[in-house]
Amino acid sequence: MRKTARKIFALAVCMIILAAVCVFAAYAAELPAGATVSGHSTKMLDGMKIVDTNWAYYDDTKTLHFIGNQKSYNETGALENCDAGSSWADYVDVIEHIIVGANIGKITGNSFIGYKALKDVCIEPKVTQIDAGAFLNCSSLTTLWVNGTERIEGRIDASSLKATNNFFKGTAVKEVVLSKNDTSPNFSVPISMVRLYSSDVTDSMKIFASENNLILIDLNTMEEVDTDIDLSLAYKPEGSTVSGHSTKKYNGLKIVDTYWAYYAETKTLKFVSNSTSYNETGGIADCDVSGGNWIEYKDEIEHIIVGDGISKITGNSFTGYKSLKDVSLGKNVSQIDAGAFTNCEALSTIWRDGSERIEGRADFTGINALTEAYKNTAIKEAVLSSKMKNITVSMPLSLIKIYAPEITEELKTYAEDNLCDLINMNDPNEIYSHYVPVDPSLPSCGARCVFDFDEATGIMTIKGGGMISDVVNYYGGGSKTSPFFSIKQKVKHIIIDDTVKGIGKYAFCQFGSLETVQIPDVEGFVISNAAFEKCGNLKSVYRTGTDPVEGTVDLGKVGSIAPWAFAYDYLIANVIVGDSIEEIGSSVFEENINLANIYGAPDKYAESYAGDNGLQFFDIALSTPEAIICTPPESSSEETHLDETETVVTEDTSVSETEPKFTIVFHNRDEDNSGNGSILPIIIAGAAVAVIAAATAVILIKKKKK
Repeated sequence: MRKTARKIFALAVCMIILAAVCVFAAYAAELPAGATVSGHSTKMLDGMKIVDTNWAYYDDTKTLHFIGNQKSYNETGALENCDAGSSWADYVDVIEHIIVGANIGKITGNSFIGYKALKDVCIEPKVTQIDAGAFLNCSSLTTLWVNGTERIEGRIDASSLKATNNFFKGTAVKEVVLSKNDTSPNFSVPISMVRLYSSDVTDSMKIFASENNLILIDLNTMEEVDTDIDLSLAYKPEGSTVSGHSTKKYNGLKIVDTYWAYYAETKTLKFVSNSTSYNETGGIADCDVSGGNWIEYKDEIEHIIVGDGISKITGNSFTGYKSLKDVSLGKNVSQIDAGAFTNCEALSTIWRDGSERIEGRADFTGINALTEAYKNTAIKEAVLSSKMKNITVSMPLSLIKIYAPEITEELKTYAEDNLCDLINMNDPNEIYSHYVPVDPSLPSCGARCVFDFDEATGIMTIKGGGMISDVVNYYGGGSKTSPFFSIKQKVKHIIIDDTVKGIGKYAFCQFGSLETVQIPDVEGFVISNAAFEKCGNLKSVYRTGTDPVEGTVDLGKVGSIAPWAFAYDYLIANVIVGDSIEEIGSSVFEENINLANIYGAPDKYAESYAGDNGLQFFDIALSTPEAIICTPPESSSEETHLDETETVVTEDTSVSETEPKFTIVFHNRDEDNSGNGSILPIIIAGAAVAVIAAATAVILIKKKKK
């Protein structure tokens, strides 16, 4: 039996070897006459074969030759696309000539980067595209011509291509012939390049030639073209008050090549692309010096029209245009960068040219993604594109409805948290109603939160939805960025509407006069890090529908307790702990010397927390907290807190706060998730022990050797 198995195994091995030899022989048999090495390249994209090419290298002529193996779409491919077994990798540094033969429509991007010996390339008329980087840094390359036409040394003949891009940057090319369709060139010019040929000489081409110090030749007359043009006169539409041109380059490429005009009669600013490739609107800073800009009319512009050919509205380009009411987008606009319309308080309507204009609605169906571009606008409705599965940016407080082609869980959560109605565009009967009016005239304290303060009573009311904002780097000067900074020492009572989801980090930190806080009677309410830290007069936190009890903090519906949440709040004696709370770190009630009683459900975390910390436990179903008047320690007003990971020294000479003028901060509570203090001393101690142990071991070994 074993002998039979061995024979079968040996036979199988022989068959595999024979098959390999046959394949190699077949491969070798296809080697073109005179070729040193040859092979086949393959590449798939989205299930389609885009590279199916035979190639051969001839060492005697230093030539690499490609022939397409399929008559449909095909590319040359690159080294990495070669089928296993062979490639031209060993000859990269000696290849001088490349021939792109029959059945190939495109030379693959980055396929021949840095071929130092490459001198020329011959392409078939079917090649209509050479991707960016194809011949990047081929420092000896001077010539590319179409098979059947004259080969002219030093010339790139791109007349058969759809457009000319950065496929020959870093070469030794001296002149380029553009195609008829390439009327707005936008590529990096090699330092060796001298002349540019075109059969359609446009203003854009003149500008390009002038900016790159090129001689521009009209192919129709073979005469040199004067490239000295006044851009301020190049675009002067009838009826316009002022007009000009905007230019901007990025990494050597022109990304803004736009004419603009302002019509004072209609208060309209209009943009027209001067490029057939990628283009942006640009902003005031991008306007050509000679043509002026529209800055004088910024405060009166009511309408913006972004014409066809423009792909993107440049970031921060129209920030704070107070009179702007609406924006019409051309069919090619797919991106609106952050800040583009931020603080355009009157902006209510964005629509696509050719579609219906609906007052109050922003149509984003042609936009790839939402950015931070619409905060503090007057938009009431947003229509999302199919690519927008979630909203993670700030939308205006005025937003009432969101229309989406696909209802996702993320959009449902956003609509609920931000008090917006969510509507299925494909089924108007599928509506998720959450809208609660928010007064946009009130100051903001979150993405969808506003607040109102009555100085006479000291009552601050938080309205809206979502989270109350974090205060970033509070002890490093960030306290002054709080939306409540100017009134924090005047607030005595805070009432938070039930539609608000939570309180951000340090939101009410050091509110020295704060006595009571009403929080929503909603499961899972969030109280973030240090939200009420150092509120020395805080006596009661209670839920909507209940009465404040002095000395009591009711966290019965709170989802979790964040570090330092009530640290240094000396007037707290009772805490109600809800069933969902699984841990209370040691920093949560740091220095709360009067804390005595915990109320909660028996056999839950509340009871174990009370026992672990020497506190009295009461079953909340049988007993409710009684008012307790606490006395703060004499030194409480002088308390400061040290941060263990960051040292920041700040000076405040303008505002009197409970914190000292100079505060040295060492720790970062935003990263303290356990509330159990820093592990840094433990790490340092451990490291010290390890070093001592290692040193001791070395000494013992030396003694042993002696």
